[in-house]
Amino acid sequence: MNLTIRSNWISRLNWKKLSLFLLVFFGALMIIMPITNHYFFRTFAFDYGAYNFAFYDYAHFNISPNPVYIGANKTFLQDHLSFTLIFLAPFYWLLKWVFGTYTLLIIQSLFVIWGGWASWKFILEKTESHFLGFLTLLLYFTLYGRYSSFAADCNLMIILSSFVPVFLLYFHRGKTWIAVLCFLFLILGRESMPLWTFFICLFLMIFYRKEREKVRLAAIFCLASVVYFIFAFKVLIPAIENPEIPFNLFNYSNLGESPLEALSFMFSHPLDTLELLFINTSGESYYDLVKSEFYLVYLLSGGVLLILRPYYLIPFIPLIAQKMFNDSPVRWGIASYYSVEIVAILPILVVLVLASLKWKKIALFLGCVACIMSISITTHKLKPYNRELPWAGIGKIDPLNKWFRLSDLNIGVINDQLDKIPPGASVAATGNIVPHLAFRDHIYYLPREPKDVDYIVVLHCKNHFMLSQEELEAKIESWKSDPQLIITHEDKDLIIFKRK
Repeated sequence: MNLTIRSNWISRLNWKKLSLFLLVFFGALMIIMPITNHYFFRTFAFDYGAYNFAFYDYAHFNISPNPVYIGANKTFLQDHLSFTLIFLAPFYWLLKWVFGTYTLLIIQSLFVIWGGWASWKFILEKTESHFLGFLTLLLYFTLYGRYSSFAADCNLMIILSSFVPVFLLYFHRGKTWIAVLCFLFLILGRESMPLWTFFICLFLMIFYRKEREKVRLAAIFCLASVVYFIFAFKVLIPAIENPEIPFNLFNYSNLGESPLEALSFMFSHPLDTLELLFINTSGESYYDLVKSEFYLVYLLSGGVLLILRPYYLIPFIPLIAQKMFNDSPVRWGIASYYSVEIVAILPILVVLVLASLKWKKIALFLGCVACIMSISITTHKLKPYNRELPWAGIGKIDPLNKWFRLSDLNIGVINDQLDKIPPGASVAATGNIVPHLAFRDHIYYLPREPKDVDYIVVLHCKNHFMLSQEELEAKIESWKSDPQLIITHEDKDLIIFKRK
């Protein structure tokens, strides 16, 4: 199969240099966006505050209950069976002294960039076409889910999904032991990852069906995925979970109460299962078009081309199932990081389809259309009023909006005051402050407020997820009347109480 696309006008351009320019330009954007959000106090206790505490905790060789969680005495490991932050913990000591609480955001962005580079190299080595490599990078960095994921600040799936192209690259190169290490990093990253790696490797068995060694390695990975998935849910999770707070991430009540019940339902009711992929099961008409929006965005951004090679859809099976069968309507659509896995592998598979077409000029045309549609749809959907869930990620995901680069807060004063809080002090704070103070043993998210906490920090001008403005004002008045607390700073943005 000839995977090279050539044309006269394409050959006149240096697509390798253009690809490197894309990698640098979008790579810089992937770093600047989360840094900007954190600098302007847009990052939040969930997820970034909890992640920063876990990152700090693991770096100090502890697995402590995460104090950011409200009403739950559980560790980060009990929330997700993930060893990713444990693997990354050494970078706390290497980078924290320079980047502070921005460290984990920068590491995550480097994974995203790494995934883009690996996608480009994979296509380049598979097709020998710099133009197709260029299309891959452009699609990777312009799909809407790449930007909506910034609403979540930091998340395991952003890191892990970005690493999938790295795994594919070294698998393609036949670097067995590097591929094994990449595979282990993936399946140990989250309890749901073995399910995805099983389908990815099933696809690889078909895609490399003429290469016996790769088929054998992919089969081993498939088997290992199944074994670890069962081991994780039958042994590891029961062994580490808090009996009072059982593991509750199986939220698929339309299928059953457990993975086994869900599997039984899908086999015994295939038509009902298929219907669940498209209908609103929440009972609220507000979510009627959320699933449709997701399919429309990614089919028009090149996904429709996968129909030309149906087995290319295999890696998407667990991703679509986990999204559409979930009880939470927010997960069905394009909001937050809930489609970041799609955008990590869609570019590679779309371009592989293009490379396999016999009609090269048509393939060239379709590739350009996919990229134009991706850019157009992303630009359109970045505007809140063009989304089915307009509130998701508002103010955090659109670098084209001038307000993304502005803030009403007096950032310098706030940072100066936060720097005065000793690193060993215990702190209770509002959501947008927590990520900035999470590198300590005791950091609490208001309204969680232990009686002996050393500092209470309130950022006035932000929405408070767990507290209404009235409740917060009432608490501030009670703190002001508490003889054990003194105000060390108060202005229109920030108020800090210190315990005597």
